[in-house]
Amino acid sequence: KIRDLSDTYSSETFMTAARQVAEASLRFQQTNENHPAHGLVMCRYDPRTDSPQGAEGFYSPADSWFLAGWGWVPYYNQTGDKRFLDATILTTRGIDRILGPEADREPQLIEQDYLMKAGMWKNWTMDESGFGMKGAEELYEVTKDPYHRDVGKEYITGLLEYLERPDGLWDRTWHRNDSLHHDNGWPVAAPRGTPGAV
Repeated sequence: KIRDLSDTYSSETFMTAARQVAEASLRFQQTNENHPAHGLVMCRYDPRTDSPQGAEGFYSPADSWFLAGWGWVPYYNQTGDKRFLDATILTTRGIDRILGPEADREPQLIEQDYLMKAGMWKNWTMDESGFGMKGAEELYEVTKDPYHRDVGKEYITGLLEYLERPDGLWDRTWHRNDSLHHDNGWPVAAPRGTPGAV
C-alpha cells in the first residue's frame, strides 16, 4: 500500500522478512517448565564487564507480552501459523504463574526482569511494564477466553495499585528492596525490607 516500497519490493519479500523475524523471536522463548521465567522471552542482553559472558540476559513479562501483542498475534492473524498463538498463550500462563496463586491474590505487582547471571528477579518494577498490556489485549481479541482477559486485569491492577499517584500519573518505579530480589546495581537509600516508590 506504500507505493515507493511496493514499486521496489514484492509482498513476498515483506512476508519472508516477517517470517524470519517471527521465527527468530520464537527461538528466545523459555520453554523449560522448571525455569522461573517459563513462557517468557529473552528480551535483551545488556553489556556487563563483571560477567564471564560479557552480558546479562533478561527475561521480561512486559517485553514478552509486548512482543506477543505487536508481533506474534498479528503474525498469527496474517498467516494462521498457530505456533505464534500457542507461544502467546504460554507467555500468558507464565505471567499468571508469576502473579501468584489466585486464591492468595491481593493486587500483585508483576516482576520486571529475571536476571540470568544473578538467577533472581530484579528488585524493582518500572512504569514501562504497562506496555505489556498489548499482549493481553491482542490475545483476548483473538481467543475471547475470559482467562486471558482476567490475567490482563490482574496484571494492570497490580501496576495501578503500586505505581498510580492521586493525580493519575504513575511513579517511575516501585522498589521492593528485599533480599530475595537482586538490586542489579540500583539499591535504594533505605534499610533493606523498606520498599518504596522512586
